[in-house]
Amino acid sequence: MSINSNTEKRLKMIQNGVGIIIFMAALMLLLTAILIFKENVQEPVPTIINDKEDEVLSELTLNPPPPTSPHLDIPLSAEEQEFVYKLLAFVEYDWLKPKHIYAIMDVESDFRKEIQSKTNDFGIMQINGPYYTFYQEYNRKPYKIYNTDLNNWFDFKTNVITGVNALGWWYEQAEKTLSDPDITDVLSMYNQGYIYLETHNKTYANKVMKEVKKYGQEK
Repeated sequence: MSINSNTEKRLKMIQNGVGIIIFMAALMLLLTAILIFKENVQEPVPTIINDKEDEVLSELTLNPPPPTSPHLDIPLSAEEQEFVYKLLAFVEYDWLKPKHIYAIMDVESDFRKEIQSKTNDFGIMQINGPYYTFYQEYNRKPYKIYNTDLNNWFDFKTNVITGVNALGWWYEQAEKTLSDPDITDVLSMYNQGYIYLETHNKTYANKVMKEVKKYGQEK
């Protein structure tokens, strides 16, 4: 074998080795570039709904409904009881519980939804007709959230929201006009209005509170 032949073989081996080294170096650079790219790419940030038209949807998203309420053996479906429970959680009246609402329904209408009294009181909560729209204006947000028909005074959800609005409004009046009012004062004003400030008659409130004991599982 000649010296030139050996030299050529060695050159080819060196060339092949250099080629492999260059290939490996390029591969390492590529992998490094990919890792750097992944580290610098940020995940998209969730968009918070700010549009006024989506206010209701945003509120439901940011404030999910409370846990399931206990279902009582009363003339209301499980879905209707859930509604009362969630509505009170939404308005956040710490002085008003589902047991008070059930007791009012019991006393006012015996849980009958399609009822109108001789004095023009409507629905399961027996809201007085002349004040119905006034109470609706007190807090319109629940009507929007639960998509109720404001004009159907016998509708269960509309009627209950309006009743809760009425109780909330009379609670504010009791705080303005009475010293250290309690739930019996609010119930009395719900029934008698401002006349209660003169009569201090708690017959209606005592009747409701007596019924509350039947629904005492709600704390």
